[in-house]
Amino acid sequence: MLFIFSSGLCLGAGPRFGLYFITNNTIQLERTELASQPLFTDTDIVAYQWTNHTFILTEEAAQRIPPISDVGTGGKWFVIMADGQRCYLGAFWTSFSSIGSTHPVIRIPIGETTTSFRIDAGYPTGIMAEGDLDQRNNEAIKKVLFETGKIKE
Repeated sequence: MLFIFSSGLCLGAGPRFGLYFITNNTIQLERTELASQPLFTDTDIVAYQWTNHTFILTEEAAQRIPPISDVGTGGKWFVIMADGQRCYLGAFWTSFSSIGSTHPVIRIPIGETTTSFRIDAGYPTGIMAEGDLDQRNNEAIKKVLFETGKIKE
Protein backbone atom coordinates (compact mmCIF):
# COMPACT_ATOMS: atom_id res chain seq x y z
CA MET A 1 0.00 0.00 0.00
CA LEU A 2 1.38 3.40 -0.99
CA PHE A 3 0.05 6.73 0.24
CA ILE A 4 0.81 9.93 -1.68
CA PHE A 5 -0.29 13.22 -0.17
CA SER A 6 -0.75 16.67 -1.64
CA SER A 7 2.40 17.76 0.15
CA GLY A 8 4.31 15.27 -1.99
CA LEU A 9 5.04 13.09 1.05
CA CYS A 10 5.08 9.44 0.10
CA LEU A 11 4.69 6.65 2.62
CA GLY A 12 5.20 2.94 2.18
CA ALA A 13 3.31 0.14 3.88
CA GLY A 14 3.82 1.60 7.35
CA PRO A 15 0.95 2.29 9.72
CA ARG A 16 -1.38 5.19 9.01
CA PHE A 17 -1.68 5.86 12.76
CA GLY A 18 0.91 5.17 15.42
CA LEU A 19 1.81 6.02 19.00
CA TYR A 20 5.61 6.25 19.35
CA PHE A 21 7.60 6.63 22.55
CA ILE A 22 10.17 9.42 22.54
CA THR A 23 13.79 8.34 23.00
CA ASN A 24 15.29 11.59 24.28
CA ASN A 25 14.29 14.09 26.93
CA THR A 26 13.18 16.78 24.49
CA ILE A 27 9.53 17.59 25.07
CA GLN A 28 9.10 19.53 21.82
CA LEU A 29 7.05 17.93 19.08
CA GLU A 30 9.36 18.54 16.13
CA ARG A 31 12.65 18.09 17.98
CA THR A 32 11.98 14.90 19.89
CA GLU A 33 13.46 11.61 18.70
CA LEU A 34 11.05 8.72 18.22
CA ALA A 35 11.37 4.99 18.81
CA SER A 36 11.84 3.04 15.59
CA GLN A 37 8.65 1.03 16.15
CA PRO A 38 5.26 2.25 17.41
CA LEU A 39 3.81 1.00 20.69
CA PHE A 40 0.54 0.48 18.83
CA THR A 41 -0.94 1.32 15.44
CA ASP A 42 -4.31 1.61 13.76
CA THR A 43 -4.36 -2.20 13.34
CA ASP A 44 -4.23 -2.56 17.15
CA ILE A 45 -7.22 -0.27 17.69
CA VAL A 46 -10.56 -2.07 17.82
CA ALA A 47 -12.67 1.10 18.11
CA TYR A 48 -12.18 4.81 18.80
CA GLN A 49 -14.92 7.09 20.15
CA TRP A 50 -14.03 10.55 18.86
CA THR A 51 -16.37 12.55 21.13
CA ASN A 52 -14.52 11.57 24.31
CA HIS A 53 -11.26 10.12 22.87
CA THR A 54 -11.85 6.70 24.39
CA PHE A 55 -10.41 3.75 22.51
CA ILE A 56 -10.27 0.00 22.78
CA LEU A 57 -7.10 -1.92 21.95
CA THR A 58 -6.66 -5.56 21.12
CA GLU A 59 -5.64 -7.64 24.14
CA GLU A 60 -2.13 -8.05 22.73
CA ALA A 61 -1.68 -4.29 22.26
CA ALA A 62 -3.12 -3.49 25.71
CA GLN A 63 -0.42 -5.69 27.26
CA ARG A 64 2.22 -3.37 25.76
CA ILE A 65 0.91 -0.34 27.67
CA PRO A 66 3.64 0.57 30.17
CA PRO A 67 3.14 -0.36 33.82
CA ILE A 68 2.92 2.33 36.47
CA SER A 69 6.49 1.57 37.54
CA ASP A 70 7.75 2.62 34.07
CA VAL A 71 5.65 5.79 33.99
CA GLY A 72 6.73 7.41 37.25
CA THR A 73 5.39 10.79 38.36
CA GLY A 74 6.62 12.72 35.30
CA GLY A 75 4.94 10.56 32.67
CA LYS A 76 6.23 8.40 29.83
CA TRP A 77 6.15 10.60 26.75
CA PHE A 78 4.93 9.73 23.27
CA VAL A 79 4.07 11.28 19.92
CA ILE A 80 0.89 10.46 18.00
CA MET A 81 1.46 10.24 14.25
CA ALA A 82 -1.06 10.09 11.40
CA ASP A 83 -0.06 9.49 7.77
CA GLY A 84 3.57 10.26 8.58
CA GLN A 85 2.77 13.58 10.30
CA ARG A 86 3.60 14.34 13.93
CA CYS A 87 0.24 15.38 15.34
CA TYR A 88 0.84 15.95 19.04
CA LEU A 89 2.98 15.14 22.04
CA GLY A 90 1.40 13.38 25.01
CA ALA A 91 2.28 11.09 27.88
CA PHE A 92 1.15 8.07 29.79
CA TRP A 93 0.39 9.33 33.29
CA THR A 94 -0.49 7.97 36.70
CA SER A 95 -3.03 9.27 39.20
CA PHE A 96 -0.25 9.06 41.81
CA SER A 97 1.44 12.06 40.21
CA SER A 98 1.16 15.49 41.79
CA ILE A 99 2.68 17.00 38.64
CA GLY A 100 0.25 18.55 36.16
CA SER A 101 0.46 18.26 32.39
CA THR A 102 -0.69 20.70 29.73
CA HIS A 103 -0.32 17.93 27.15
CA PRO A 104 -2.81 15.12 26.49
CA VAL A 105 -2.41 12.14 28.81
CA ILE A 106 -3.46 8.51 28.89
CA ARG A 107 -3.86 7.50 32.52
CA ILE A 108 -2.52 4.10 33.49
CA PRO A 109 -5.23 2.14 35.31
CA ILE A 110 -4.27 1.26 38.87
CA GLY A 111 -4.71 -2.36 39.86
CA GLU A 112 -6.78 -3.43 36.86
CA THR A 113 -6.29 -4.96 33.46
CA THR A 114 -8.21 -3.32 30.65
CA THR A 115 -8.27 -2.86 26.91
CA SER A 116 -10.15 0.46 27.14
CA PHE A 117 -8.26 3.73 27.52
CA ARG A 118 -9.02 7.45 27.29
CA ILE A 119 -6.86 10.33 26.20
CA ASP A 120 -7.52 13.29 28.50
CA ALA A 121 -6.79 16.85 27.33
CA GLY A 122 -4.40 17.37 30.27
CA TYR A 123 -3.77 16.35 33.86
CA PRO A 124 -5.30 16.50 36.38
CA THR A 125 -8.16 17.80 34.24
CA GLY A 126 -8.68 19.10 30.71
CA ILE A 127 -8.40 22.61 32.15
CA MET A 128 -4.65 22.00 32.23
CA ALA A 129 -4.53 21.83 28.41
CA GLU A 130 -2.54 24.60 26.76
CA GLY A 131 -4.81 27.51 25.84
CA ASP A 132 -8.16 26.73 24.31
CA LEU A 133 -6.72 24.28 21.80
CA ASP A 134 -7.55 20.64 22.47
CA GLN A 135 -4.72 18.85 20.69
CA ARG A 136 -6.69 15.60 20.61
CA ASN A 137 -9.07 17.08 18.01
CA ASN A 138 -6.50 16.79 15.25
CA GLU A 139 -8.11 16.50 11.80
CA ALA A 140 -5.32 14.30 10.39
CA ILE A 141 -5.89 11.75 13.17
CA LYS A 142 -9.66 11.89 12.75
CA LYS A 143 -9.32 11.32 9.00
CA VAL A 144 -7.08 8.28 9.43
CA LEU A 145 -9.23 6.73 12.15
CA PHE A 146 -12.37 7.29 10.08
CA GLU A 147 -10.85 5.92 6.86
CA THR A 148 -9.55 2.82 8.67
CA GLY A 149 -12.99 2.15 10.18
CA LYS A 150 -11.94 2.73 13.80
CA ILE A 151 -14.41 5.54 14.61
CA LYS A 152 -17.62 3.71 15.51
CA GLU A 153 -19.95 6.66 16.26
